[in-house]
Amino acid sequence: MKHRRTLWLCIFVALFISLSSCNLPTNLPFPPPDSPEICNNNELIAPVLQAPIPYNIEDDLQPLFTWSFPIYCDPDEFQIEICTHQACDFPVIVGTVSGTETEWAPSEDLEPYGSYFWRVAAQLSHDGNSNLGPWSGHSPFFTGPTCEPEAFLAPMLIQPEDGGSINPVDTAQTSPPMFRWSSFGPCLYPSHQLQISTDGDFLQDVIVRLMDDARDYWRLDTALEENTQYFWRVAGYDGNVTGPWSNTWSFTTNPIPVDEIGVVAGVVWHDQCYIDWEGSSGDPPPGCIDADPYPIGDGIRDPNEPGIPGVTVSYKVGSCNENASSFDVAVLTMSSGGYYQWLTPGEYCFFIQRSRGQNSNIFNGGTWTAPVQGGTFAVFPEVEVALEAGEVIDDVDFGYDFLFGSSSTPARIGGRVWNDVDADAILDGSEPGLEGLEVWLTLGNCRVNYQDPNYLTLHTDEDGSYIFDYLNPGRYCVTVDPNNHPNNYYLRD
Repeated sequence: MKHRRTLWLCIFVALFISLSSCNLPTNLPFPPPDSPEICNNNELIAPVLQAPIPYNIEDDLQPLFTWSFPIYCDPDEFQIEICTHQACDFPVIVGTVSGTETEWAPSEDLEPYGSYFWRVAAQLSHDGNSNLGPWSGHSPFFTGPTCEPEAFLAPMLIQPEDGGSINPVDTAQTSPPMFRWSSFGPCLYPSHQLQISTDGDFLQDVIVRLMDDARDYWRLDTALEENTQYFWRVAGYDGNVTGPWSNTWSFTTNPIPVDEIGVVAGVVWHDQCYIDWEGSSGDPPPGCIDADPYPIGDGIRDPNEPGIPGVTVSYKVGSCNENASSFDVAVLTMSSGGYYQWLTPGEYCFFIQRSRGQNSNIFNGGTWTAPVQGGTFAVFPEVEVALEAGEVIDDVDFGYDFLFGSSSTPARIGGRVWNDVDADAILDGSEPGLEGLEVWLTLGNCRVNYQDPNYLTLHTDEDGSYIFDYLNPGRYCVTVDPNNHPNNYYLRD
């Protein structure tokens, strides 16, 4: 870049930020190739998987795996594992590449028409000691070749067994009933069609599910009537053509054990703490408590404080420290912020994770105030409960203090940061967005010290876009500082 200066934009509406240069890097968020930075142990984070994309069918039995390491430094190396099940306890192929490389291909073939998971972790090796960072998420994929419709054969049903029984609703249990089948042939079926009906001819009350990928299983995602006989069947499907149907099996739904289950419920609410950022300082305002660097909501739900709708609340079996599969509550929070979940007796951990549903758009700046206190990106709100049969636990609440707004005033400011290759201040279709840049939002007019405590920050997405959500009306300043970390690694001359 020709100039190294702070970029200030005072706005009332959505905007774009253009960074003009003909030699800006386009592989953000990686540092420039000559960067000597080596990560320390505290900078080991989970890599972000890129390809194969989840549930894709790979015809090459030695596919290319790619990922990114969204930070400004490099580890010593990356560890890669390919597994046949999600837990990845016994990987079938492992690999290692230098920490400056973000792609790898196995040296041996995977099995054809197989189902696999893969993951990556960064590693440091200093003074004879190795430190493996957190694994990425497990990403599923399949190997081809893919069947043509004329090669489809009738699948064989496996589960639930013919004449068996299942629980009718998925809201009363953490493991909804699973339907499984097996397809035949020297190729992979790209998709399947499943039907459930109350009659063996499938003429009425038919539930149809078209699979989005090559999986040969499906979890029940709709409530069925109790004490009812159902019939089901499966066929290969390619998006247009349905292959031969399997045999028809039947199952019966069990009575709903109302006296054997319980309810966990709560409210996700805006813990209001309105601060006059541009006024005089003093004691915390009503409903606020002292905190660093500014007062926050007091963690007590006032009847007048609004709920936060559209939030995905999650839970898992056991304590919050256990590494168990998690499930989303059957309903998003309502306009009141309330949610509920029927469950069988046992111990559970309820939590809110930013990566679920629309949570990242809702909780993009502010502070958790209940059941724990801490910044949006610093704490993980969770509650442990012990549920007994017939019990109703209705106080599993989560409080959140929006820094500049509330869920009842969902105004937003958004835009895009891009590489203005031709320096004309106009976003052309071929000009790439800049990923990983830090954007600051402050209340009021732009000022020299934009890093005063009353600010929000976020990082641009892959296409350079960003959104500050849930804002009160008013004047704000959006800042991208090329001299500030980590932007100074990305925006170099």
